[in-house]
Amino acid sequence: MACSLISKKYKISSNCGICLERFRNPRRLRCHHCFCEECLEDWISHNTETTAEIICPRCKKTTPIPSEGVRGFPGVQMEKAKEDYSKKICSKCKKSDQRVTVYCQDCKHYLCQSCYDVHKAWEAMKHHRIVRVEDLMSGKASLTDTKDHYCADHEGELNKFYCKTCKKLVCRDCILMVQHCRDHDYVTLKNAAAERLSVLDEEIKKCDDKKKKCRDGIEKIQTVASELNKAADDAKAKYEKLKMGYLYQVEELFAATEKHVTAIQQNRKGELDCAENDSRGQLKQFESAIEEGKRLMTGSASHYDVIANYDSVVGTLQDLNKIELNEVDDRLLDIPIMPIPPAIEFSQRWKPIGQMKVSCKEGPTGIAVTSDGTVAVCDSWHRILVFSKSGELMHTIDGYMLGGSGVVSITSTNGYVIPTYDTTCKLYDNNYKLYSEFKTYNANNEPSEARAVIVDKNGCIILGIGDNAISIHNADGSLKSSFATPYEPRSVAVTSHEEIVVAGEDANLQLYNYSDKCLQTLSTPPEVKRWQPRYVCCSKRDEVFVVNRGDPKAIYKYAGGRVYMGCVTTEVNDPRGIALSHDDQELYVTEYRDKLVNIFKTP
Repeated sequence: MACSLISKKYKISSNCGICLERFRNPRRLRCHHCFCEECLEDWISHNTETTAEIICPRCKKTTPIPSEGVRGFPGVQMEKAKEDYSKKICSKCKKSDQRVTVYCQDCKHYLCQSCYDVHKAWEAMKHHRIVRVEDLMSGKASLTDTKDHYCADHEGELNKFYCKTCKKLVCRDCILMVQHCRDHDYVTLKNAAAERLSVLDEEIKKCDDKKKKCRDGIEKIQTVASELNKAADDAKAKYEKLKMGYLYQVEELFAATEKHVTAIQQNRKGELDCAENDSRGQLKQFESAIEEGKRLMTGSASHYDVIANYDSVVGTLQDLNKIELNEVDDRLLDIPIMPIPPAIEFSQRWKPIGQMKVSCKEGPTGIAVTSDGTVAVCDSWHRILVFSKSGELMHTIDGYMLGGSGVVSITSTNGYVIPTYDTTCKLYDNNYKLYSEFKTYNANNEPSEARAVIVDKNGCIILGIGDNAISIHNADGSLKSSFATPYEPRSVAVTSHEEIVVAGEDANLQLYNYSDKCLQTLSTPPEVKRWQPRYVCCSKRDEVFVVNRGDPKAIYKYAGGRVYMGCVTTEVNDPRGIALSHDDQELYVTEYRDKLVNIFKTP
């Protein structure tokens, strides 16, 4: 019975005071401190000179050892892990239909609201410590260990004061007696807790400022890491575009460059990750210390709890506030410059190997070459002049009929496709006989003059229409598809992948598919001051050659139909039409002012 009463009066910890582990067969000493049975036996064997009594490891008070040894000490029944406070009955009125609302830690009573109203009306009880049952159920409050609330020297007396001299809690009798703390510096328990909470609050504020700096540093690191990834992704995307236009022998160059970029990215990302982990480690320390400090400052922590944990919490906060934060190295915040592989320059430009004089009223414009080397030249918009490979004039397709741009294209059977000014496209065989013709229309199905023409490998005829459109026709002239363009196509070429290269009036050079989608705007050569790409042609390997009539006047090359590769030649005066020989070994360029056809040989 006595053991049961003591168990109710003193709430014990769930851990042994010697091994600090959860109790294993706990035994209680006369001072009410509890320890594991095995720990007490070990303690007696190593720390007790006599077998008559044991000195408590915590309070140093003595307890006689029973004749049966440690097993003779009273056993302890451990408190349940969690108590259901909703089933408690008021300790005063005992009415089961009255729900308890509070618990008085001094009276050790659960009280309903009515009984609590009477309780707090008594003057002697107005300072009692009250805990709301709803806080107990939610975990915001707990029934704290009250044994330290009573004086160890004066039975039944509460420790209502704090002796600053002795640095401990004392009762009223202690401060009245000479042999205790009568002449010492002491304050009430409330004031002692207030002083500590004030210091605690100041330390928390300092630590909170450093926590914010940690967060700011982490955000900067994360932002830089994101920008680093974007810069690397953008660089890799550019490399991928460039790689399409280079030949197989330079694949290793791109692979090595991309590997180098990835290494730079991973190296810097690793540094950023290390910096972030360091800051996160410090942040975790600050958050843990601040959380513990704030817990003591909430209403759920008693004054005794503040006193008991103050030194540990404040000490931790003060230690943390002495720490110098790991400043983010400014070098880490700079995005490293990603290396760009150098553009491959032609070791040799195309060499001029000859000229053809064109006897015409006005200078030559469009030009096309058959598979047997015959050269068809547009005499502005009046005639088609057909020359042999040696430059001898073979035939003239006469008549006031060519369109404003003066263009011509060759079919797979060495026939001629010639757009005319009267919105008609005429088809001639290799004997110069007209065998078919069809009308040309814009994207709105209105008759319109064609300004550019090319025939693809399947015999489809692609026309650049004057009213800002592209029309695609089958070999017999029937319309296959058409679509509008943002500008007037002045010259067109087609790749083996059915991609249409369009040169227009607004200094653009664009790539379209056959269903009107603009795939890419080809980049302007870096050495060009004024870009006017007016005439284009395409090799069987999808190398696009472009005539620039701006500054400087020159011929430029794009590999894969997309990627700028360099300048072919600047040895042209007033370049217009451009065409490749059937084997792509010779390049023909008309010069309007001098009425010439310049012929260049591949290096």
